[in-house]
Amino acid sequence: MRNGVPYKIDKLDNANVGEKIRLRRRALRRLMEIGSVPFVLDAYAGYGRIWAQCYRDFDGVAIEKVEEKCYALASMRPTWPVYCTDSPSAIKQGILSRFPINFVDCDTYGAPWEAIETFFASMGHQGQEWGVEPVFQPRLDIVATDGGGLAVRFSGAWQQPRFARFVQRYGAALFENYPQVCREMIEDLARPAGYELVDWIALRVGRDKSMLCFWAGLEC
Repeated sequence: MRNGVPYKIDKLDNANVGEKIRLRRRALRRLMEIGSVPFVLDAYAGYGRIWAQCYRDFDGVAIEKVEEKCYALASMRPTWPVYCTDSPSAIKQGILSRFPINFVDCDTYGAPWEAIETFFASMGHQGQEWGVEPVFQPRLDIVATDGGGLAVRFSGAWQQPRFARFVQRYGAALFENYPQVCREMIEDLARPAGYELVDWIALRVGRDKSMLCFWAGLEC
């Protein structure tokens, strides 16, 4: 427990789909326990393997920039709108104005931060400039796969401005503290939108433990 928020890091041997599915199901259960019906933003939809195991019974919207995958997604989930573009662009175009999104899935091969940053920016002054009028939800859950730890570990976090203050704080130990870094970045992004972190789980995954899967539960 840190600052009143449940805090947990699990170290796993493999970044397998099973772990991703279990984390998402746990987050969905928590959202439904408080009486909310999940409306999912599948920000990196791929071919829909996780959707089939987690989101089949819920409404949502999918984003995928590869055209071939978009056609597969539209066939697989005909009641879901599918945006064939990248996630930051779809968010800037006002996706939050059109749908009551309260569950965000960023299962990307790289780092999810541009999409998450754009998501929260759309709720503030930047969103007004984009013409976005978001529908605020009392509870917002974000689940993500973050390969950004690879860059922190092998390329150096000093090359990425979003990590600058953490480099100053942790120095060479930044990679070891990466789950905490992700937690603090979520808190900092959510706070201006009026959200507070109430649930947090971070799972180190992959053979070299360089990837992170996390769940952030936020309430306003």
